Amino acid sequence: MIPRRHRIAIGLVALLALLATGGAITHGFVWDDRPLIVDNPMLRSADGVASLFASGFWQTGDHHDRFRAFYRPFVSLTYAVDGALYRMAPAGFHLTNLLLHLACALLVYALACRREPGVAAATLAAALFAVHPVHVESVAWISGRTDLLATLLVLAAFLLDRAGGRRDPAAGARRGAAFLAFLLALLSKEVAATLPILIGLDRIFRPGRLRTRMVIAARAAAPYLAILVAYLGLRRAVLGPEAGALYTLDPLSWAATALFVLARDATLLLLPVRLDPHYPYPVRAGFVDPVVVLSAVIVASIVIAAVRPARRSRRAGFAFAWIGVTLMPVLRFGSFGDVLLADRFLYLPSVGLALLAARAATTCAGSATIRFRRAALAAAAATLALFTALAARQTRLWHDDLMLWSTLVGSSPASAMVHSNLGLALYGAGRYDQAIAEYKTALALLPEYAMAHNNLAAVLDRVGRQEEASAHYAEALRLAPRQLEAQVNLANLRARTGDGPALDRLRLLAKVNPKSARARLALADALERTGRRGDAETEALAALQIDPALAESWYLIAKIRYEAGRENDAVPALDQFLAAWPVDDEHRRAAAELRKRLEPARAQAAPAPPRPVAPQPASVLPR
Repeated sequence: MIPRRHRIAIGLVALLALLATGGAITHGFVWDDRPLIVDNPMLRSADGVASLFASGFWQTGDHHDRFRAFYRPFVSLTYAVDGALYRMAPAGFHLTNLLLHLACALLVYALACRREPGVAAATLAAALFAVHPVHVESVAWISGRTDLLATLLVLAAFLLDRAGGRRDPAAGARRGAAFLAFLLALLSKEVAATLPILIGLDRIFRPGRLRTRMVIAARAAAPYLAILVAYLGLRRAVLGPEAGALYTLDPLSWAATALFVLARDATLLLLPVRLDPHYPYPVRAGFVDPVVVLSAVIVASIVIAAVRPARRSRRAGFAFAWIGVTLMPVLRFGSFGDVLLADRFLYLPSVGLALLAARAATTCAGSATIRFRRAALAAAAATLALFTALAARQTRLWHDDLMLWSTLVGSSPASAMVHSNLGLALYGAGRYDQAIAEYKTALALLPEYAMAHNNLAAVLDRVGRQEEASAHYAEALRLAPRQLEAQVNLANLRARTGDGPALDRLRLLAKVNPKSARARLALADALERTGRRGDAETEALAALQIDPALAESWYLIAKIRYEAGRENDAVPALDQFLAAWPVDDEHRRAAAELRKRLEPARAQAAPAPPRPVAPQPASVLPR
């Protein structure tokens, strides 16, 4: 039975987490959610799920992210489970993220309870973690689950490793569970590789002779290091040799940029305002930059301020070390794209901040006057209230792609990626002229942006400007010759305008890309538009063999069958389309109206529904 004081604390933390980020439950799929989840056929078949552990993270979605190779199969597995449980409804995925975040907060509570004597201090730590605004990105964005799972499993492994003693009969089982949790954490996100260092530091920051503590730390970390080595071997076997970084920095630029990033991370942890899902910060060239000088002052001030409490309290020293160690992986600039910093990078490091809050609460309770304790309690309550309000406001930003990118284009007006993704959101909303304008802005900022050329071409094709569309498809392929989306879209466009060899090109693309349902669908669409309905239906069914949830294939099949007078056969295809198509747009409304007209009791002639949008622009670029 859980003691009453713990039940009250857990209830309070859960309530605060719900107030801060619970609004995400009504949100849709945003940004990387589409290539990783919505458009990912591997999550919707038994064979696909079985191959997750033999595939790179982005190989399970689209293939635009050429410069990164991540191995996170456990995350993809949780997406597959959610998809099966909730039938791809985004609310179910968001619910899982909220529960994972709450579980992390409760493990922070458990960790603080073991390190501090009072429940109040642990409650403060968990509450601060639950409502911190920098966590919104990881919670409200389904693709942020990588940090949720990695942190949850790192905390679980750390707690299991510290539980009991050598003579505890369950010690072996706990250690085995800790090793399993660590392995799953590594299969969720690479930052989990810092756990062996945390395990070692936990021993070093204990009483006793330093030499003895170092030996104990090495022994404690050794099995985790062995698991890490095995993981790296598995990762290399699946992904091959690690690709080079997107860019490299000379030592001076790296040091200047690292100082800036660490200073900005510190300010985000301590004063989480002006949060941005896409911070528009450039690489810093050297120490003559005033921003770097200010960053150095901030970092030096924090280090100086940390020395005294770290010397007076090993627990405070460990909390500072937790933050520093878990920030180390994000200093490998260029290895995870062109992102210098992001809120999600602070999810695991913020555990150290929560532990510092607990240490401060314990110190205050034990030595301060009553008046000071009351003032500190009021300040803590005000901070939690402010952070909760800030987190709730930030959560609303992640409601949908249109809201996200419309906001970001204001904070990052010089980002071609932001303008391109806003164009994609506008395209999805049927606002084609505005989408064209955003894509043109993106290309003015970055003329060699191949995906923006492809997506602009798709919109131009949609509004009947085929000649311009063909030129942009060709430019996309000049810049990125292996880009499958542009190859398929250009061949589809030319086949629809009477180019016979283009139809053969589509057949070849479908053959050499047997796992691409979109290539099959583009071939089916071209065949149907050129009057070959029988072949078109065959190819659309072949696309469904690859991805049974590809809604556009069901739509095209329903159209072919209806126009051929096979109304009874069209009804099941319409039902499948309505079940798989998540957007309430012209296609869904037309399909629903046709389905209603085809009810046996009310069968009558009906106009054909509008065509599926073809070609499809590429998914939102991953980051």
